[in-house]
Amino acid sequence: LALSLISSASYCYNSYTDSATDQRNPNKRHYAEAVKTIGYKKVPYIFFLLATAGIVLGFLINIYFVATLGVFLLINLLYSSPITRFKDKFLLDIFLAAF
Repeated sequence: LALSLISSASYCYNSYTDSATDQRNPNKRHYAEAVKTIGYKKVPYIFFLLATAGIVLGFLINIYFVATLGVFLLINLLYSSPITRFKDKFLLDIFLAAF
């Protein structure tokens, strides 16, 4: 459940950062619609809630699992972040998509 919450937080962040780009892509337009339906200002709060819940549940297992969740979340944030945008870098995109 903790990993699922962290994955959902990552997906939420990706949809949030890509909503403008996705709106212009007919195959991904529904992602932008989800952000618009929820409300652009609410998405960061949902991200924070999902990530926090995932980390808290991770502590019920052990600190090593929390560390793994943290690394997973960080990689996904770097993948989608407008600053780093790993998804646009050829080798990083392939390597991280496999992760």
